Amino acid sequence: LLDGSTSMAASLPNGTTRFEAARIGALDRLAGLQEGDAATVLVMGTQVTTLGATDAASLDVLRERVATLPLPGGQADLDAALALAGDLVLPGRENDVVVVSDGAVAADPATVAALGAPAALEAVGGDDANAAVVSVASRADPLAPDAPL
Repeated sequence: LLDGSTSMAASLPNGTTRFEAARIGALDRLAGLQEGDAATVLVMGTQVTTLGATDAASLDVLRERVATLPLPGGQADLDAALALAGDLVLPGRENDVVVVSDGAVAADPATVAALGAPAALEAVGGDDANAAVVSVASRADPLAPDAPL
């Protein structure tokens, strides 16, 4: 699950964005897959985009698509993406769910428990806090106290 929310547009000290770092992390995981493996990348943004591969040729195409993905933006719905990932778990196969995110998303523990596969968070962004505007205040202009705010 690749976090494509707006917070992933933040720049890292090395000049790349969190989303670029997340894409690299996803590509590193995809690099080890080979014929006989299957992979699905869920890109979380305003909506969830699903990219899948089930053979060597489609794995190559998947890697190319992930490498060129634009940041979708919006707010990621991690619970919805995890529920979809749970539906994609293949019985009798080794399944892993990896969330590549800056940590601006949260999951319901019940959703994680229902996955049917081990889940891990791969954090990008290092020690950079995920900051946002949380309050806006206004006050009257002292030169025009009767003016509307």
